[in-house]
Amino acid sequence: MIRDTMKWATMGLLATMAAFSACATTTPITLDGETADWAGVPGEISDPVGDASGSDDYTRMQVTDDGERLFVRFQVSNETLLQRGINDAPGNDFEFLIDGDGNANTGLAIEGIGAELKIRFGDMAGTYYRTNGSSVSLPNLNTAKLLIGPSHSATDFEFSIPYSVPSSSVGALNLVNGPTVKVVASHDSGHDRMPNSGALEYTLSGKVPTPPQVVTLERESIQDIRIYSQNVERSSFLDNPAPFLRMMNATDPDIVCLQEQYTGTDDEVLAIIKNGLGWAEGYAAKVEDCAVISRWPILNYSRIFSHNNIVAHVDLPDERSAVDLVVFTVHSPCCDNESGRDSEHDAIAATWRNLMNGVGPFTIDPADAVVMTGDFNMVGYARQLHNLRDGDIIDSSTWGPDFSPGRAEGSLKVAPMTHTHTRTSHTWTNPNGSFLPGRLDWVLYSSDAMTLRKNYTMDLEEFSSAELTF
Repeated sequence: MIRDTMKWATMGLLATMAAFSACATTTPITLDGETADWAGVPGEISDPVGDASGSDDYTRMQVTDDGERLFVRFQVSNETLLQRGINDAPGNDFEFLIDGDGNANTGLAIEGIGAELKIRFGDMAGTYYRTNGSSVSLPNLNTAKLLIGPSHSATDFEFSIPYSVPSSSVGALNLVNGPTVKVVASHDSGHDRMPNSGALEYTLSGKVPTPPQVVTLERESIQDIRIYSQNVERSSFLDNPAPFLRMMNATDPDIVCLQEQYTGTDDEVLAIIKNGLGWAEGYAAKVEDCAVISRWPILNYSRIFSHNNIVAHVDLPDERSAVDLVVFTVHSPCCDNESGRDSEHDAIAATWRNLMNGVGPFTIDPADAVVMTGDFNMVGYARQLHNLRDGDIIDSSTWGPDFSPGRAEGSLKVAPMTHTHTRTSHTWTNPNGSFLPGRLDWVLYSSDAMTLRKNYTMDLEEFSSAELTF
């Protein structure tokens, strides 16, 4: 799924591309909200569970760097939404103090260190302290180029900051100078502190930054089944199709999934994509703002209960696949609408369970592959991802029993969707807003019926001028 920074858009929408057929690898540390790549990072500290007077209870922290960014991983005892305040359950009052030069005589004298940066996640704000003793409030944490993961609720988080921001709305920010960095996790409200005294001290690696291996856009194999997904933001595709078609042509998809294309009929959307991509044939299914456009026949499709999400049954060519493909294109409710996301995701999960069991809305082969893709708006509870991935129905009285969406594999697999040019995986960004870049869009697939060969998220801001000539 790609949602992102198109040069002309203030709130960028990233496009994501998935081709199914061997697995991609990632390079540590990838800022994606998954923390397996932290295994073996030395120097971690722990904090006793339950030693906080409030609900915000730190339990563990690690720090590392890659030569140009400082990375912090921290764990807490209670499920938390990092970008919600203490009064917005399950919000937080987490605060991090970063002494970027390890010198107690520079920055803000606090908690025994000299902090150059104070990060307050609860109100999505921060303060930068200059070496001359002056300070400046950051308009938002985007000013410091801070990245976090995951965007949904968790007990295990990671964030990173660059060593410096040469230019920002408040001037240059020299955040990390080393050679030693000191980090303290605390609270404005005085609840918990980690460590209980002192600070986690970390010596910068001194390594020369190693650029990530750029993921190329082309197919691994002509037999790949390529799926392109994009939230086109307020029907922008029909309003101005040319830039979207440039990205589609660069990725050469077989199936296109769109969200937020409220205007136009399925035939109108199909005509633009079919002609723009040079397909000999094309087929379309559209429900409100969600559409599935395929170069192969769509056997059936349906709205997901009363919601605007769509499920389509695509007839894959026999020479490419022994099974056909069920495609869910998802556009979940935004922001703090937890009950809305609960309901829509339960409806999607129940539809897939029913299809596998031969219970409408149309008939499939129980062995058919499935892909769920789109803008999940995953800024709420993790359960809204788990009910789709794991078949854990939230409201079983309405939507029926739990099940195994991956059949013998149990759960569906999650495509990493790392950026083509950076070790990040956010699919939404608004540099001028208070919310940080987030992984709102997801791709889930059935690993018993298909193999993931190549997948990526494109952020056009990361491409060179030469690369943008595609």
